[in-house]
Amino acid sequence: DSSEKQGGGSGGGGGSGKSSSKSKSGGGSGAGGRPLSNQDSFRIDTTAGGEGGTGAGSGSGGGGDSAGAGSLSFGIPPERRMHQPRRRDCWESQRLYCPDYVWADDVISFCHRLMRNLVRHRFVHVHCGEDSGSAGSGSGDSPVRLPSSVSDAVNTVLLLLRHDLPAKLYKFRVAAEADGVLIKRLYLVKCEYRAPFRAFLEAHQSVQKAPSIALVDSCLALHQSNSKEGIHRRAQATEQAVQDALHHPKLIEALELERRIEEVEIGMARTLLPFTDLARFVENRKASLRAVPGVVEASELSALEELLRRLRPLLCRKAGSKLRTGIRPLLLDLQGVSRDTGLSSSDTFPFGTYRFKSRTEATRLRLKSLLSQLQTLVDLCSAKGGMVIDSGTDVPQSIIRGVAIIDSELFTAQHGDWMEMVLEQRRLEASSEPSFAELSETIQRAEIDAGVTAAPRKQLQMLRERLDFLEKDRVKRFEVLQEMVGEVCSRELNMDIELTAPNQDVIMELPPMSPLGVFGLQLQVAQEPLLLG
Repeated sequence: DSSEKQGGGSGGGGGSGKSSSKSKSGGGSGAGGRPLSNQDSFRIDTTAGGEGGTGAGSGSGGGGDSAGAGSLSFGIPPERRMHQPRRRDCWESQRLYCPDYVWADDVISFCHRLMRNLVRHRFVHVHCGEDSGSAGSGSGDSPVRLPSSVSDAVNTVLLLLRHDLPAKLYKFRVAAEADGVLIKRLYLVKCEYRAPFRAFLEAHQSVQKAPSIALVDSCLALHQSNSKEGIHRRAQATEQAVQDALHHPKLIEALELERRIEEVEIGMARTLLPFTDLARFVENRKASLRAVPGVVEASELSALEELLRRLRPLLCRKAGSKLRTGIRPLLLDLQGVSRDTGLSSSDTFPFGTYRFKSRTEATRLRLKSLLSQLQTLVDLCSAKGGMVIDSGTDVPQSIIRGVAIIDSELFTAQHGDWMEMVLEQRRLEASSEPSFAELSETIQRAEIDAGVTAAPRKQLQMLRERLDFLEKDRVKRFEVLQEMVGEVCSRELNMDIELTAPNQDVIMELPPMSPLGVFGLQLQVAQEPLLLG
């Protein structure tokens, strides 16, 4: 099932994501005039489980408080809020996966705590009557006589808080815990099938990535017959196939567009480099921004600090996990692309969302906001008292001179050219066949064939033995998977299922899985954080 459940009653977590089993090696065009070659998209991540976090227990008793309840976001513990799911790991995770039970457990915990606080409110003690007369007298409050119309509404609220809501919440908890036994069984089943299923996928991938057996056999036959002319003709044919793939008109056009895009990005990077130096200076010297009358108001400081935070990792000498040598993260911000890769809607858009504007108009408005903030930073650096530095040093004059020469019109023109070429790349990718992924796969396969053709006879024999070993290993792993699936289906479903081994050339695709669950879409519409356990 695409949403195997992990209930709030049994505890446990949930990994997330999916792993594509296509044996295609991406495509497109890369920066600096190199072909865009993605890694083989079939490759499976070896880190099982992803970043799913851990599930929460259900708490004890109808009115008990579950452990680890947090803030107003439905009582979400901070440690769970930090974890973001990786969708590609959903099939690979050792854990069961469904956010509904994790969400339900958080809601139950939060509602219990909220009701306890409401019941202790002074309003309840004053108007509760006989049920909490002792509590009211203990706090010095006495029942207040109200008009009949108001008294009926008060009685309704008290009945809701003291009887109806606790009863409904208890039913909700029972319903969330009802599938505990089934969930545990599903967890055990997933642990059983996961290892052999993954082992077979890896073996199938290894066979598909290897050279074809027919090509190796034909080359060995040419060597055995000592046909030098035939070997030479085959080598020329494979080399010509490589050149034809590299000189495909669609690939050449994409590479030219990428070269021009890189040149424009370098021009924009020259404008932004002094501001990235300023952001790193502010971080290293522990400087803080201050409001200056006539320059920047206190309400604008948070947006400027967020801009400096996003500029800090750009245009670094070496790329790292969070460091970038270019400016593409900022360009994605201008397009409104969220940096939050999870399902949470809590990401910050420093230049505005503009959800009801067209994409072109929204990008133009975000660019205008960016340039306005950059100009404010220029004025703030020049103003006295705009930056407070603990070490007592001022902002270096080299940085001040660098940020002062910003040319907003040039930057706007460069960004417009960049956007046009990016849209042209997208139209080129979506145009006619073949796709960039198919072009990349054709180039890779042609290069492999050229290497096999140029190999000597001894290496071809060793390669043939290796291919036989890979195929035998694939068949053996499928037999283990077949045995396991038959045993599990017979035991759990009382069904006899017979698996058929796929052909070597079959591209295996795992079906898409929805990480939203039952309540996910409603939570996203309400702009609530969708947390995965």
